[in-house]
Amino acid sequence: MRDELIESIKDILEVDQINMEDELESFEMWDSLAKLSLVTSIDEIFKKSINEEVVDEFKIVSDIFKYLQI
Repeated sequence: MRDELIESIKDILEVDQINMEDELESFEMWDSLAKLSLVTSIDEIFKKSINEEVVDEFKIVSDIFKYLQI
């Protein structure tokens, strides 16, 4: 599931590679639509509902994984 989420994040951000310490705001594609796409991906992959307010608190890529405890 971790690899699936990594691939999903790369697709959302339209990049070939991400690092856990990358700042999400540094990606050109990190906008409200990307955040909504991340919410949807997490729901589909982990069957876990989160809201966009939680996503707004993610600053770096690893924050997503810490929140999901993976």
